[in-house]
Amino acid sequence: REYDLTLRADRDSNHVQWYYFYVAGTRAGVPYTFNLTNFVKPKSLYNTGLRPLLYSTCSVQASGIGWRRAGTRVAYYRSGTRYTLTFTVTFDHDNDRCFFAHCYPYTFTDAQMFIAGLQADKARTGTFTRATLCRSLAGNAVEVLCISDPPLPPPSIAPNAPPPDTGGKECILLTSRVHPGETQASWSMQGALDFLTSDTPEAKRLRSRFVVYVVPMLNPDGVIDGHYRCSLAGQDLNRLWDNPDPNRNPEIFNVKELVRRLSTVGLRFFCDFHGHSVKRHAFMYGCEPPREHRRGNLYPEIAGGAAGVFPKMLSEMCEAFSLPDCDFKVQKSKNTTGRVVVSREFCIQDSYTFEVSFLGGTVGSDLVHFNLKDLQDLGKQFTRALQRYLPAPDGEEPYEPASPSLDARSSPASGSLPTRGLQIPDLNSESDGEDKAGGEGSSNASSTERDIEEEDEDLEDPSPTNATNEDPANEGATNEDASEEALTKDGSEGLVMDQTSVATMRLAASGAAGQGVGFG
Repeated sequence: REYDLTLRADRDSNHVQWYYFYVAGTRAGVPYTFNLTNFVKPKSLYNTGLRPLLYSTCSVQASGIGWRRAGTRVAYYRSGTRYTLTFTVTFDHDNDRCFFAHCYPYTFTDAQMFIAGLQADKARTGTFTRATLCRSLAGNAVEVLCISDPPLPPPSIAPNAPPPDTGGKECILLTSRVHPGETQASWSMQGALDFLTSDTPEAKRLRSRFVVYVVPMLNPDGVIDGHYRCSLAGQDLNRLWDNPDPNRNPEIFNVKELVRRLSTVGLRFFCDFHGHSVKRHAFMYGCEPPREHRRGNLYPEIAGGAAGVFPKMLSEMCEAFSLPDCDFKVQKSKNTTGRVVVSREFCIQDSYTFEVSFLGGTVGSDLVHFNLKDLQDLGKQFTRALQRYLPAPDGEEPYEPASPSLDARSSPASGSLPTRGLQIPDLNSESDGEDKAGGEGSSNASSTERDIEEEDEDLEDPSPTNATNEDPANEGATNEDASEEALTKDGSEGLVMDQTSVATMRLAASGAAGQGVGFG
């Protein structure tokens, strides 16, 4: 049986590159082929090993197995002026309801519930304060967490407000989810928050020396509306940092104002968490200073000079992080992105984008998909490395880069992601469901190729519009977009496919954020 689904673009834009839908009325043992059309990007990790995610309601009830990789005969190819993803799945249960996703879903509600859980934890609640930085275009809360020992009040960005109270400490600012479809960014940020609010000696040292500000979901409207790349106004918010409109882009306008306020008391480090749809591994983009501002390179053996020291150190601590995939050259098209504006306008040397692949990375000799634990571990390792990198307290040795010949992906490191011993599979194999990736091609692209891939990525995430507000974890969520469903039925097989653009600005804006709406 074969079904075609046409993906809807982000509202008022041309971005289409992700999906999240369910099918119902399945028959066990019957192969089903799904053709997802209307993708816009010419490159895809599906041709180098990425496989769709599947969540079977019956499997969860029978064995507790949730999201897993599935699909055979996976291919991504040009179809007219757009691109199509095709894959075949054989279901294990009759009359099952199965969800398919491009990456592990992470909703606005998920973020709210996670933060509420931190507040309810007596051991963690004293490590941070929580406030609404601003309201989005649709009225949703853009929250900021202020993490420190002792806890400090969140900063005010109101006109004429006094400078932030940081207790004399320097500041760190981490942001995430400016691009709604890059859900792995939220999972990694969740891992970072888990570490930052923990009682480990490393987390305590970091909180005692710095104030860490975190904006976990910078584009809640896009997440709630099921977008891949854009805001509710159809704009890529990560291209508006140079001159954000306070009325049309309140999220970026206010977080930039936060940067401005923090820079007056000492902003030491900035990083925006993203997902990458073309490259493998986790890696970073940094900012070499403009040529006219260069005053000699203290680290000539390190790519990126001073800006490359933190990524190099992270590569020594985390096997899933790829130093060769990092890039520090700034293209003209990136001049209005967060990391570049923060670096140049506020003179912050350590200003980065942290990228996590939709596929995965090399662990030992195997290429594997990142699972949920991997994504969260990446965030934890990132913040562990941050504690090690930033100025050392009395009696502790400061960080010094190791030999530049280190290859993080081939050398074992403590704290690296676990090796699962998976082998690269045959993409045409009929086997299904294992958490492994495959494909050919070196991840060590030339600098020209890396530039092209970064350009494609940041202008990228152009897409999907297939989200559904029927989350396996929120079966009670209501769907107010029934009239807009792309619904396909095959009466002979009883299979129903539902691809909805997630309902709901009106629910979230009316205070129903806890209803499970907003699946990005």
